[in-house]
Amino acid sequence: MGDVWSFRASASGNIYYVDADRGIDINVGDITNPWATLSKSIPELQPGDMLYVRDGTYYESDIEINIIGTDSHHIVIKNFQNEAPVIDGGYKEFRTVPNADWEIHDEARKIYRSVRKYSDSGIVHGYVKTGSGYSHGRRCC
Repeated sequence: MGDVWSFRASASGNIYYVDADRGIDINVGDITNPWATLSKSIPELQPGDMLYVRDGTYYESDIEINIIGTDSHHIVIKNFQNEAPVIDGGYKEFRTVPNADWEIHDEARKIYRSVRKYSDSGIVHGYVKTGSGYSHGRRCC
């Protein structure tokens, strides 16, 4: 018996592409016109389809996967050849600090807070300045 991933990894249906850097969600999802987001591309898949996830960082959270393949028609989602995409559930602007999306919240402790409102975020975390850079994880505001 082979391992669980030994099934044929080629599509018997359509082959689609998602590209965080060059895609647009109104595209058709082919290699020259890829989608931009996983939240757009995954619901489009049907049994037998394959989705190649291209290099880039996908800043998406709450991705729902409500698709089901069959024993003979798998749905395959995998990275494109020799590429290493990253799925990051955080907000893109939280990656570079300080920037215009941050303001000082507590000068003495070097705590920043977001100037933007995130209605779907729950608790927002800030960054604390350390000797060598910034450290994430302090509850802010």
